[in-house]
Amino acid sequence: MSTRPIGVAVIGAGMAGRAHLNGYRAASTLYDAGLPEVRLVAVAVADAHEPFAVDAARRYGYARAETDWRAIADAPDIDAVSVVVANSLHREIVEALLAAGKHVLCEKPLAPSVADARAMVRAAEGSGLVAATGFTFRRSPAVSAIHRQVREGSLGRVRHFNGHYWCDYGHHPDAPLSWRYLGGPGSGALSDIGSHLVDLGEYFCGPVRSVQGAVLSTQVPDRPVPLGVAVGHSADVAVGAERRPVENEDIATFTATFDSGTVGTFSSRASPSAWRTPWASRCSRRAGPRPSI
Repeated sequence: MSTRPIGVAVIGAGMAGRAHLNGYRAASTLYDAGLPEVRLVAVAVADAHEPFAVDAARRYGYARAETDWRAIADAPDIDAVSVVVANSLHREIVEALLAAGKHVLCEKPLAPSVADARAMVRAAEGSGLVAATGFTFRRSPAVSAIHRQVREGSLGRVRHFNGHYWCDYGHHPDAPLSWRYLGGPGSGALSDIGSHLVDLGEYFCGPVRSVQGAVLSTQVPDRPVPLGVAVGHSADVAVGAERRPVENEDIATFTATFDSGTVGTFSSRASPSAWRTPWASRCSRRAGPRPSI
């Protein structure tokens, strides 16, 4: 194994981007001795909103901030990059990074269309580089323990997978409109958090063969237009009187059948069934997905 220092960068300085920034910073303190040094090189923002990149670089100890992701692709001192921006931007950025010889960790969902995702996979397969998608819940100790028992057969045959991921980042109807509420059906709760459940379902039960009874519901039909830059789940930016339609769903449910014959039920939700206090919202937001088999 090479011990040459690895230069890392993160494109995206929102909520999930900061998790990646902190993850790289903490990696060398958590894992075995003898691993390469991790150099925290750069933070970039895809929308050129410089204050986000500058603030994130300062908070997490990165050497510099960039306002254009292309500077990351061109930088000779960067070896590996996390792509943590709006889903519609993934393909262009990932393909450019791979062409520039960078290893890539792209957040889920990989792309807004099957065609884009397949093109990204082809680019990764032909690059000879490490390319991965951020389905982080596979790495949970509890999930890993259950998967081991399923693989070893100690639980017997899995007949039913029941997964729900209930968040409430969109719980307040007056939270500002951002890219997370745009993109059309399937790009909301299903894509954002339901994709984790689908991945866990296939992790435990193998490939999905068919899907039935899908319902995509938008409980908050419109949101106020922000007066500043709203990033992801952002709810702390001032809004104006103008409201625009929400384009995607905040509740997604469906059933599925796996190739193994196992039946799956899935439910993902970005807004609760009743409005709650900010304190209660913060508490429930930490829960994460709850798969059961």
